[in-house]
Amino acid sequence: MALIDEARTWLRVSHEATDAEIQDMLNEALADMARCGVKESMLSAASPSTLVKGAMRNYVKGQYGYDNDEARRFMESY
Repeated sequence: MALIDEARTWLRVSHEATDAEIQDMLNEALADMARCGVKESMLSAASPSTLVKGAMRNYVKGQYGYDNDEARRFMESY
């Protein structure tokens, strides 16, 4: 399963209308983790490590949508 498909599942989104936005957030999370010193080998966009994927999930769930009561919690967990 492609990462964008997984991200749609995390967000409980069943359409592809916001895929570009979701992909941007996935890329932002990877870039932020690289900036913070996460090892390059863990950040492969094709197959990120389990820990990186969990962080990406929290980042995307914290950033997606405008009416997100849990955003702060997800970003703190990220």
